[in-house]
Amino acid sequence: MKFYSTRDKVVDNCLKDAVLKGMAPGKGLYMPQNIPVLDDDFWLQLPGKSMSEIGFEVLKHYFCPDIPEDIFKKMVDDAFDFPVPVKRVNNQISVLELFHGPTFAFKDVGARFLARVMSFFADSVGFNIAPFAGSKPYLLTSLLYSYALQCPQQSVEEQLTIMAGEKGIRVAGLETPQEQTALFDLIPYRKQAEMVLRMIDSIHIAQKEFRELTDLYKSQDIQKLYEYVSKSESDFSGFENILLADRNRKWISRIEKLLSDASSFIAVGAAHLGGEEGLVRLLRDEG
Repeated sequence: MKFYSTRDKVVDNCLKDAVLKGMAPGKGLYMPQNIPVLDDDFWLQLPGKSMSEIGFEVLKHYFCPDIPEDIFKKMVDDAFDFPVPVKRVNNQISVLELFHGPTFAFKDVGARFLARVMSFFADSVGFNIAPFAGSKPYLLTSLLYSYALQCPQQSVEEQLTIMAGEKGIRVAGLETPQEQTALFDLIPYRKQAEMVLRMIDSIHIAQKEFRELTDLYKSQDIQKLYEYVSKSESDFSGFENILLADRNRKWISRIEKLLSDASSFIAVGAAHLGGEEGLVRLLRDEG
């Protein structure tokens, strides 16, 4: 399918160009040249379909055959492997819950799919950050990780959530999605953008750091891992207090409450464990 610009309908771009450019010439938005009509069978079967099945049936008209159907179906299944339920508040109001993904945040709905599409088309990370105009720049780093890691990804958080769900175990967060998002409001947007651009320009450094971090993680030396993260040249170095120490202190009382309510398994990022203000030290200080 071809895509035109909302500012200039003469613009005629393929899917790959629309995805990687993000913004059309003249700061317009890309729109599909036509919007396919879904047949009656789709609507009749809709109530019994999963989110990934609905997503595939709707989106394949825009993304295939630029992306082969078998590959695209796997991308959709991988991206939308969690429920997005509609909960009724009263007879006039219903709420669409977007926080059932692996990170319990609304970005799971869009960013996971976009990352897979961009990864399919991009031979390198030399893509435009225009798609994120109006969004917090740090969101782009999640798309860079798949390239920097250079290996298949599997979210530990996602796997733990699935395991808990299978056993009927309640999952609770140490902070809300709103608190997570608010963290980055404390870092100037210009600084965030500079960090993202530096990571793109120095992706080889990020690749080297990920390899070394993996080795430290496997060695189970949390102090050396913390020291390494603190000295990192990429990502959000210089903001450790905002991203680590301040959150650790806030989490202590919440962890204590969880542990007092019931036997609990607490999972956090490894960088939160080490250091004088790491969770291990703070919990020991609390006895």
